[in-house]
Amino acid sequence: MSVEQPPVTTQQSETDPIHPQIERPPDLAPAPVGRAKIVVGAVLLVLLTAGAVTFLTKKGEADALAKETEAVATAGQKLRRVVPPC
Repeated sequence: MSVEQPPVTTQQSETDPIHPQIERPPDLAPAPVGRAKIVVGAVLLVLLTAGAVTFLTKKGEADALAKETEAVATAGQKLRRVVPPC
């Protein structure tokens, strides 16, 4: 009992598709270059703005922490001067 292989064709034409129920998509023109540049520019602007806001927020938090730490350290030095050692 041998199984026969179907003949192999090396050339397929576009009129003879492999799957006849699948149609070729329509040819679409590429997007205009100007529109792509605007989209890329807008995305970069959003990312740069988000980065600047994040940077300034973290800098403000770090400055506030440094100010609090300095106030606590200064208060601690004043207490050491007032309390005599035992």
